[in-house]
Amino acid sequence: FWANFWARGFFAETVGRVEEATVQAYIREQRP
Repeated sequence: FWANFWARGFFAETVGRVEEATVQAYIREQRP
């Protein structure tokens, strides 16, 4: 249970960082 819980948290953190970077890049591209 704890291994799955840790893996899920690690995956969520990684995805969150990737999404944040993607949003930042998107905002930079949208600037005139």
